[in-house]
Amino acid sequence: MSDALRKSMPNTYYSEYLSLQRAMYVTLFCAALSGGAFLIASLYVVYDKKKVDDFLAGKFSVLFE
Repeated sequence: MSDALRKSMPNTYYSEYLSLQRAMYVTLFCAALSGGAFLIASLYVVYDKKKVDDFLAGKFSVLFE
């Protein structure tokens, strides 16, 4: 990632520093986005588990809502 960012900059130590810094920000953004997606998915797991438990208990109409 850093190399791709560095191609559009002049070949200096400062541009190398900036490209490494921006590559780290991209990684941090992806990690935060993934964490948010995980939290949203965890909300659905509880709801889906209740639907499966109701189905196993004999309440068949719950699956078709």
